[in-house]
Amino acid sequence: MSLICTRMLFIVCLLSGMAMAEGVTITRDVPATARFGEQIRITVSVTNHFNRTVKVDIEEQADNDVIEPKPVLSITPPGMIAARPPRIEWTLDLAPEETKDVYYIVLPKQVGDYPLAPTSVTAEGNLYSGEPASIKILCNANSICEPDLGENLLTCPHDCKSGGKDRFCDRTSDGKCDPDCAPGYDPDCETKPAANGGLMLFGEICIGIIVLLAIIAAAAFFISRRKKADVYQTLTQNLEEASKRPSTPPIEKKGKNRPS
Repeated sequence: MSLICTRMLFIVCLLSGMAMAEGVTITRDVPATARFGEQIRITVSVTNHFNRTVKVDIEEQADNDVIEPKPVLSITPPGMIAARPPRIEWTLDLAPEETKDVYYIVLPKQVGDYPLAPTSVTAEGNLYSGEPASIKILCNANSICEPDLGENLLTCPHDCKSGGKDRFCDRTSDGKCDPDCAPGYDPDCETKPAANGGLMLFGEICIGIIVLLAIIAAAAFFISRRKKADVYQTLTQNLEEASKRPSTPPIEKKGKNRPS
């Protein structure tokens, strides 16, 4: 019984190994680092492990950094929200255990990590995926900090110094108020007052006094106008009341009649 089970297990393992042997393998030659401004050649190798000749479709995701070959662009078909992203496509015929290479060239426009999505290969109706990769793009060491190219204190310490304007808040206590830090993040911005702080405070006080005087003058003007209006209204009412009173006839004086 034990011998039968052992033989059956061997047959199952053999069949599983044969089934796993069919397919394709994908390798991609990617440099670990590259200098900014350098063209990078990326090679993709595909090997056919089927026992027959097969057609394989290779696809690499592309972006604006690809300079060769020209990426394929998709038009959004009706009913779809967005089209497929740009890509590079190749179609190859591979004999059993044959390996063929394809390549493309990129010119990254930023320093830092340049990610590469997995390579996709379709063969015999099956989809195979390679491994993702990344290339570290080194900065252009020219003693000029260029944030538009992705240079900052982390990606290019040779060109970008601590506390400089490089779109990166380093939060380092170096006696410099980093302009890229939000309020409260760089200790130097809190402990080191600005050189013209006293002048700015004096200006703010003067502006406050001017505004206060303007408010007082405006209030006095309106109060004065209100008093004049009240006096005029009182006089008008008195005149109206006087005009409405009845007139009193003159009083005749009585005297003694003298004899003629």
